[in-house]
Amino acid sequence: MDVTGNEEFKINNIPINEKAYRILKESIIRQKLDLNKTLTEKELADLLGISRTPLREALKKLEADGFIDRKPHNRIMITKLSMKHAENLYIVRSRLEGLAAALAAKHITEAEIIQLEWLLEQSTGHWEKKEYDKFDENGRLFHRCIHKASTNEVCEYMLRTLSDHINRYRWISLRSFERPKVVLEDHRTIIDYLKKGDSVSAENKMKDHIVNSSKLILENLQKYF
Repeated sequence: MDVTGNEEFKINNIPINEKAYRILKESIIRQKLDLNKTLTEKELADLLGISRTPLREALKKLEADGFIDRKPHNRIMITKLSMKHAENLYIVRSRLEGLAAALAAKHITEAEIIQLEWLLEQSTGHWEKKEYDKFDENGRLFHRCIHKASTNEVCEYMLRTLSDHINRYRWISLRSFERPKVVLEDHRTIIDYLKKGDSVSAENKMKDHIVNSSKLILENLQKYF
């Protein structure tokens, strides 16, 4: 692994172990580390410009989160991807997102409704300006707002963890935004159900939204597996 002059991986701030964890996780998500190569602690420590003690703390978290497998003699392998794993992630996500929406319909505040309305308006503007990365990020923020509004910290944590793993697949899938109108309409409808406090309709609409959104990504992934 060539790390000479690779400044994007350097860490200077505290806490070092947390910074190492975040950078390595993002590197795994964005396919910056070779899935088929066995890595060593020394290579990763050199890559990050840190000692092995904080690195090992970061690796423990990555292993617990399911991003790496620890092998004998301080060797590390990034966990493999598969079509079945991707399908399973989306099945679970659709259920949890539905639950979050149902709970949010009961607990959402006026301030959170205003935030969702603003995010929807911003998403529309980003799409019209062809700011696709911002459009994508706003969509994620929209869902995170609903997760928080659910007031269920367990559901919120599980969705955050799922999102990290799903993003590994989204990154290698073709970045396609062929459904912007449908996505925006779905978000509009979900907001309306949340305003009404309609838990059943909010849950069903959110589940359908996730299932339909996942279809394109899963179709694109087929060429990789």
